[in-house]
Amino acid sequence: MTRIRSNLLPILAATLLAATLAPTPVLADEGGDLAQRVRDCAAQAEGKARLACFDRLAASVGAKPLPVPTPEERFGMARREVREAQEATARETLELGALESKLTAVVSSGDGRRTFTLANGQVWKEKTPNGMAMFSVGQAVRIEPGVLGSFTMFGQGKRGTRVTRTK
Repeated sequence: MTRIRSNLLPILAATLLAATLAPTPVLADEGGDLAQRVRDCAAQAEGKARLACFDRLAASVGAKPLPVPTPEERFGMARREVREAQEATARETLELGALESKLTAVVSSGDGRRTFTLANGQVWKEKTPNGMAMFSVGQAVRIEPGVLGSFTMFGQGKRGTRVTRTK
């Protein structure tokens, strides 16, 4: 019997639960037998491909991903559980590759650092003042992950500024 990784068990459980509760026409949209589709996903050798397969399968039956716990929800959890939740969030960030949005506000603080508000509501602040990277309201920006959890915001040119998310 194929061993299923422990981080896939919640997805598999949610998929099977949703499959048993969902009306038959929802399952028929994808075509094929659900049990066979689960076996096909479990047979994927590469981890990312297997997870993507289970994610598609869960989405096809209306399952929603588990939310990342808030700091209050993490309070009192074992360090291992907190670390696993943080690692999952980091993996998702890296899989996204980059975030593209438009600036809705650019505010300079007294220390020269700027705070950027994006169209999606996120707020990012410069780590250090950088007058060489130019940004203005309405401008399209791209935020890319860097090493050791850092992020760099790029505007129209090649110059970027290191930022950290505040909201």
